[in-house]
Amino acid sequence: MEIEAGRLLQEHTRALESANEALRQNQQKLAAELDAAERLQNVATQLIRTRGTTELYEQILDTAKAILHADFASIQQFYPERGDGELLLLGHRGFSEEAAKRWQWVCSATQTTCGEALRTRQRVVVPDVRLCGFIAGSDDLNGYLDAKILAGQSTPLLSRSSNLMGMVSTYWREPHELSASELRTLDVLARMAADLMEGRRLVEKQGESEERFRLAIKATNDAIWDIDLETGIVTWNETYSAVYGRPAETSDSWQWWIDRIHPEDRERTVSALRAAISSNTSSWTCEYRFQRADCNFAYIYDRAYIGRNESGKARRVIGAMQDLTQRKRAEDALRESQQHLVSIYNTVEDVIFHVAVEPEGQFRFISVNAAFLRVTGLSREKVVGKTVNEVIPEPSLTIVLGKYRQAIEENTVVHWEETSDYPAGRLTGEVRIAPVFDKKGSCTHLVGSVHDITEVKRAREIEDRLASDLETSRDQIRALAASLMKAQEDERRRVSCELHDQICHQLASLARDIDKITVGPVPYPENTRVQLEAIRARVVKTSQETHDIAYQMRTAILDDLGLVASLKDLCSQFSERCPDIAVAFEDSGPTDSISREVSTCLYRIAEESLENIAKHSRAKGVSVRLGFKKRAVVLTIHDDGAGFDPKTVKGQGGLGLVSMEERARSVQGRLTITSQPGHGTQITLEIRMRVGNS
Repeated sequence: MEIEAGRLLQEHTRALESANEALRQNQQKLAAELDAAERLQNVATQLIRTRGTTELYEQILDTAKAILHADFASIQQFYPERGDGELLLLGHRGFSEEAAKRWQWVCSATQTTCGEALRTRQRVVVPDVRLCGFIAGSDDLNGYLDAKILAGQSTPLLSRSSNLMGMVSTYWREPHELSASELRTLDVLARMAADLMEGRRLVEKQGESEERFRLAIKATNDAIWDIDLETGIVTWNETYSAVYGRPAETSDSWQWWIDRIHPEDRERTVSALRAAISSNTSSWTCEYRFQRADCNFAYIYDRAYIGRNESGKARRVIGAMQDLTQRKRAEDALRESQQHLVSIYNTVEDVIFHVAVEPEGQFRFISVNAAFLRVTGLSREKVVGKTVNEVIPEPSLTIVLGKYRQAIEENTVVHWEETSDYPAGRLTGEVRIAPVFDKKGSCTHLVGSVHDITEVKRAREIEDRLASDLETSRDQIRALAASLMKAQEDERRRVSCELHDQICHQLASLARDIDKITVGPVPYPENTRVQLEAIRARVVKTSQETHDIAYQMRTAILDDLGLVASLKDLCSQFSERCPDIAVAFEDSGPTDSISREVSTCLYRIAEESLENIAKHSRAKGVSVRLGFKKRAVVLTIHDDGAGFDPKTVKGQGGLGLVSMEERARSVQGRLTITSQPGHGTQITLEIRMRVGNS
């Protein structure tokens, strides 16, 4: 009988250990999925706040490696201009120097997961590279084996318009299968990475635009000069050097420019430029006399753009010097003024036009600048001399005519935003129109300008769309977190039932069997009886501990007696564990209308709050109150403990506060934490009741 009892005890003990191991594994899985969701949320937040792409690529690599439990990770950018299109390695985790060099560029002929994904434009998952058909017998298989890679996946990064932007890949040292939850989180991460690469492409296009600007400088007839204020280096274009000369290599370029300004103009010119650099202005213009290479002075119209860093400090000045000598010598004051206007008229980037006001409400173009022709794609013959009705298309025409009449009637400058279709494409601009009146008070002309904001408008639309997509990604992450918490509660309930209905009953039966043996008629040696009593005591203790675990996991009292009784019991347990902290519980109103989901949320947040108070608060008193207001249930937990700074703790603690916030959000609740060092903490959870349950 003693042997039989021992065998039964061993079998039940093993069953208990198996159940505990299964519980531990499920808890680890749920924790891993919650960690993945938090990582994705951090990446989404950084994508909004951070400007640097390199650190975001690094974070995407770390996130991909962590959420997929991978040993290696890589991110690549697609360059369609290289042959049939190739992938460039931007960053990696775990690759050796040799592996990174080997896969720096990947084309569609490469026999790897990313090469196959490049060919198919679809995700490629290879659980074991040694058994993969398109890798078998290739040199890339040897590369995988040399790098200790036995499994891998590659996911294409597609733009919102389905264009390939790059690839994110992960690899494992052992054969590996991806779970459904891992694939879902990978899809969210891939969406973020694709958006980041698309933004980077926009930045590269901007760099190309700047390069075209530099080439335009080389082609212009103006004398272009460029001062780097951080290094003190001054550079010129060929026109400048040919007309005005240039300093010796050993001389001070800045002082050389100052010395060649006419003495009567020197102080005014230099002071004005220095004042512009020191102020917040972005431009500077000045007329002065400047010594040419033939030692004669030229009348110069100098205009410059002042580039500044993010803090507003000037870092670069780019100017264009225009020789006005002939105009100064040949024309009178009126002609001089007109020529100056023409100079500006033909060099500014904005569209400028001049319209004559004719009888019976007709408006005719008498002059337009080069920017007008360039932006619209119209020839001068199709604009100058034509009426506004013949040039501007509907529906813009009706708006334009109304604004022209408004400017004349109100004798004021009128401005508006306009979008029109021209041969060059659809353009959006900020239009300004000013009336010109003669001595009799009649409006004879209109002078207008258009600042092209087409690209700005497009960039804003892309930015708004990206912001909307990021918000959608955050909502998806929150929904995932809510489903994980629901799955956790369901799993707790299931494991708790198994522990209570099977293990606890079996342990109780075993204890009764041992008890029968010890009190039966068969005589046993005294030491055997003592051992059986000890075994029975351990079985009873194990049964009680198992019962406690099942109770904590399932919160059976919540299912059986309701929310109020559960919270009272929770407060009683807290008092037993922390006898030095006084606990007061108060409730008002019936709780029958509260759903099971909301009850579980209230209970779990109360449980987590009391656990935090026990660990950290050093409080003497705690109050727990459950009440109602305006179709909402409100749970308030207050302690008089040490308190803390919520801004300091946020983002640096464990999962406690995060899980509380996510639980509240999953039932459309609002969680408020009010605390400051030395003044205790108050946690308030308010959940709106559904109309059908109120």
